[in-house]
Amino acid sequence: MFTGLIEEIGKIIVQKNNTIKISCDKILENIKIGESVSVNGVCLTISEFTTNSISADVMPITLEKSNLGKMQRMEYVNLERALRLDNRLGGHLVSGHIDGTVSIQKIYRSGSANIIRFELPEAKRKFLIPEGSIALNGISLTVAAIGKDFFEVSLIPETWQHTNLKFAKVGDQINTEFDLIGKYLYNFWIKKDVKKDLTVEFLAEQGYI
Repeated sequence: MFTGLIEEIGKIIVQKNNTIKISCDKILENIKIGESVSVNGVCLTISEFTTNSISADVMPITLEKSNLGKMQRMEYVNLERALRLDNRLGGHLVSGHIDGTVSIQKIYRSGSANIIRFELPEAKRKFLIPEGSIALNGISLTVAAIGKDFFEVSLIPETWQHTNLKFAKVGDQINTEFDLIGKYLYNFWIKKDVKKDLTVEFLAEQGYI
């Protein structure tokens, strides 16, 4: 489990035979073989590490579903170690099991913020709400706007400077994980075949709040 607060930007130095090797620094502190690390929002297991890198095996389905399969040597990835229970939860709960990718439609400035607009497939629209949480390339972000076929996020200067979205371009595919709680609620709603509206009172009755 992760928080979506990126610890550092790493660089891919090897990408072959379903193995990825990434140069890094901060996340190496007290790291062990078998630990989980979020790489662009994808939960991977460390198989090897050196004084300046980590390596992990990547399953073929993960390469197909995420943008890791399209990335090349020397490209940048967001890195985060797994959440410790004695840490503050500064972002939101991120599992590292992405729902696929979405493409960037537009990048523009608004005051001090950088706004990124993404495509919004109809099948995924049900998982988004205004001001809700979403993880993009592993970054915990807030949905700033939702349109008919798009959504936008707003990045403060700190997030822009310390994540790989500052290198992003229109057309890039970005790993996406929709809010975990929202997905569970939607699944519960569908399986229950609920006929009444989803209200605070109904959620309380079912033990969600």
